[in-house]
Amino acid sequence: MALQLLESHAEPLIRKCLVSALQGDLKAMQLCMDRILPARRELPLKVGRLSLGSIPELSKASELVTQRVASGHLTPGQGHALAELIERRRKVLETEDLDRRLQELEGKQ
Repeated sequence: MALQLLESHAEPLIRKCLVSALQGDLKAMQLCMDRILPARRELPLKVGRLSLGSIPELSKASELVTQRVASGHLTPGQGHALAELIERRRKVLETEDLDRRLQELEGKQ
């Protein structure tokens, strides 16, 4: 019920906030800026090119991520996120390999 009431008055409230911000109200300015440019929860991560086209490349990428976490160049959370991406890529390669093998077996029969 409260949400419906607020939504029914959203436009005039937003206009009032914008006018207040334009008149120098710092709280209103902060509120508007927080909506226009919300704080990023995570910054983009640059680790360079990781080749992920084969199992040996995945192994090298995994080792690189582990080394960067151990050396402090990546946070444990960033390392975990990259490890998850590497693992997902491994599953894709595994599925492609299994599909190729199945196609070969079916072709031999």
